[in-house]
Amino acid sequence: MNKYFYLFSTLLILILNCKIQAQPTIWENISNQIPCDSTNNLSDVYVPIRWEGFISSMTKPEIYRSDFSTETWEIIKTPSPVIAFYLLGYDRGIMCGVDSTVYKTTDGGENWTFFGSLGKSIKDMDIRYFPIFPGYTGYICGNNGVIGSLEDTGLVVISSGISTNFSDITSPLQDKVWLTGDSVIYFYNGDTFFEQHAFEVKLNAIYFTGELDGWVVGDYGYIAFTTDGGNQWIQKQSPDTLKRNLNDVYVIGRYGWIVGDDGLILFTYDSGTTWAIKNYWSDSGNLKRIHCAGGNSGNGPALAIGENKTVLIDPTVVSVENKSKAIDFFHLYQNYPNPFNPITYIGFQIAEPGFVSLKVYDILGKEVAKLVGEEKYAGNYEVEFNALDLPSGIYFYRLKSENFIKTKKMILLR
Repeated sequence: MNKYFYLFSTLLILILNCKIQAQPTIWENISNQIPCDSTNNLSDVYVPIRWEGFISSMTKPEIYRSDFSTETWEIIKTPSPVIAFYLLGYDRGIMCGVDSTVYKTTDGGENWTFFGSLGKSIKDMDIRYFPIFPGYTGYICGNNGVIGSLEDTGLVVISSGISTNFSDITSPLQDKVWLTGDSVIYFYNGDTFFEQHAFEVKLNAIYFTGELDGWVVGDYGYIAFTTDGGNQWIQKQSPDTLKRNLNDVYVIGRYGWIVGDDGLILFTYDSGTTWAIKNYWSDSGNLKRIHCAGGNSGNGPALAIGENKTVLIDPTVVSVENKSKAIDFFHLYQNYPNPFNPITYIGFQIAEPGFVSLKVYDILGKEVAKLVGEEKYAGNYEVEFNALDLPSGIYFYRLKSENFIKTKKMILLR
């Protein structure tokens, strides 16, 4: 009797756990918190750290900033309505106006300095390459095949020789730039442009996490990914049977989000192998942009914005109670799995913003991989290490910042 009761109880607990974990995250509509009316068209969103979010307006010369715990938003005035913006850390930032102009700030938006003009309507911007702080290289794109190279010294306009109006741009590394225009993906290697791949549908967004892995989304629920830098693309099945248009994609490590028309949000936990409907807001406008903080852990918060001043937030990771547990120490976690073959994940915690380095060494002390080498905000992060080209053996990974150095051991076992 006790034996069967124990088995039944164990099975019941497992079933309940599965049901609990299968519950979808319920996003909240916080549109009423944004200090503007419903005619305001929101253009871009950025969540640099766990407790702070930014949203820009292409109707008014404003960027809205929030401390999520207070559920209030302050207004940062800009020289013109904004089509795209990016924070470079601390108080530095770049904004692109709807009038083709570019400005920078070094005091958190109190003052803006003219940085240049693209000469054509700007559509998107991406800045993720930081070779030496405070230096950076980024790119913007616009109509009539024009792009611009952004560095700390200024904006350089580049003509691609392509007449297409570019709609989206992604550049995780210098001279590794992918752009969408109508149904075509273009590639720029720092010297020349060329058409890389053509699709049968209109493309709306593209995002690369590195020089090999990328995702593209478009009309009629189109999703495709590449693992070879965009030479070959594999189409994925959208779980949305209505095949709504998909407008933006954002991926962090194993986690990713896609937003589309009618408030549709898709989610992946396996690097885009499969996608599921995360949420569906039938009473909201078409969602246009999404961004999530939390490093490669993908634990948010996440903000999605769209038409009619629609702003949605994933609330499961944001609360006043959680904010009291702010990051106040550094930590390097043991990789998992360990031993591994050939992929493992390394987590670390940063207590204060600054330059962070994470490298892998063999048993002789030779550097075999550089996983992180850039300015980071305080928070939790997770990176993937792929040792496909390395032999079995013991390896060491070292996290280094201005005030912290830690080394741990891991085992590659084939």
